[in-house]
Amino acid sequence: MRKTILLFAAMLAISGNAFASQLGLYGGLQYQSIEDDENTELGVLSARLGSFLTENVSAEVRIGTGVSDHGERISGMKFSVEADTTLGAYFRGGVFITPRVYPYIIVGYTQFDYTAKLEGFGSFSDDESGTSLGIGAEFFINKKTGLTLEAMRLLDEDDIELDALNLGVVVNF
Repeated sequence: MRKTILLFAAMLAISGNAFASQLGLYGGLQYQSIEDDENTELGVLSARLGSFLTENVSAEVRIGTGVSDHGERISGMKFSVEADTTLGAYFRGGVFITPRVYPYIIVGYTQFDYTAKLEGFGSFSDDESGTSLGIGAEFFINKKTGLTLEAMRLLDEDDIELDALNLGVVVNF
């Protein structure tokens, strides 16, 4: 019985490492629908590049730019907010529950640069940064290409909360 358990454990270790070594580096694009605590919605297109450190842990960086802004009228004046850039560094931890499905948790650090404009008063640019936390899953179409779905709390600082729903494509190199 002991030999069977050891053989089974060795087979799992070898198969897991072989699959992880096929993954190696990965990259992708994703659309982020970002909403703050005042229901301001922004769209960001992000590129990501990462690498698996072990079969269950990866590290990645992301850079994004705003593609849709939020506008409204306040006392007859046009007010708008737009995302300028987002930068982030993250660790993901997960497990392949099937060869094609990889759910994970993600934790890291995000910097969010934005510009607010009020008609007749000019514009104001600022940045916010802080710890990020989320959950996600990748659904692989084949060994190289998958779809990503994530829900993240990008920031939770004193003056701002940012939540993001991310939908993207990932490619393993």
